Amino acid sequence: MFIDRLYEFGESLKIQPEKYPINRFPKYKNRNYRTAIFDRNYIFFYRYDTKFLNISNIVHTSRLK
Repeated sequence: MFIDRLYEFGESLKIQPEKYPINRFPKYKNRNYRTAIFDRNYIFFYRYDTKFLNISNIVHTSRLK
């Protein structure tokens, strides 16, 4: 199911949180958020420190245009 894959992707960010780049939008860049693409149409906005991973938003790419 889609929701299971979405959840698994979010969990996989814990393994290599530095794999994805810092976000280019100033609102998120200034707070050190990163962006990860899921399934070509969804973007995870997240940040992390040594203790936890915080996914702040998941957005469909059509909402960014």
